[in-house]
Amino acid sequence: MYSLPRITRRALITRQHRITVSSNNDGMKCQTRNGEWTIVSDYHPMHELKHYPTPRELLLSALGSCTIMTIKTYSESQARYYKIKDINVILEEIMEVSQHVPKNIEVNIIMKYTGTIDNDTLNQKIKSIADKCPVKRIITGSNSEFISTKIQLEKILI
Repeated sequence: MYSLPRITRRALITRQHRITVSSNNDGMKCQTRNGEWTIVSDYHPMHELKHYPTPRELLLSALGSCTIMTIKTYSESQARYYKIKDINVILEEIMEVSQHVPKNIEVNIIMKYTGTIDNDTLNQKIKSIADKCPVKRIITGSNSEFISTKIQLEKILI
């Protein structure tokens, strides 16, 4: 008797991204490729000899970019209440003296908007949306306190 194969949770897992990182004898420099693009990263203790972003800077860049994209994606559905005119994200690593791993990362969101929504309501909404950023969720895992988010809003009057 023939039976259908069982569908297990493992069968639902797929590969989303394939990234290859390689290095040769050129110091700490690494090339990251996905088939379509290449990003070069490097580390040099003497910052004046630095030519490429460090892996930490790339990670912070990914977090900032993802935060903005997440906020803009969710905000499109709220256009009748507010519209984003300008958004910037400033990321800062909070380090303890002589430590190489940050104690936490502060994400400061500075946003100008128009609309009828009040600042307090929008502040809560934007913080909630920013917490849904996939890169933030990858970095923090179950430690959601590692990255703290602060919002600064400026309503533009028309």
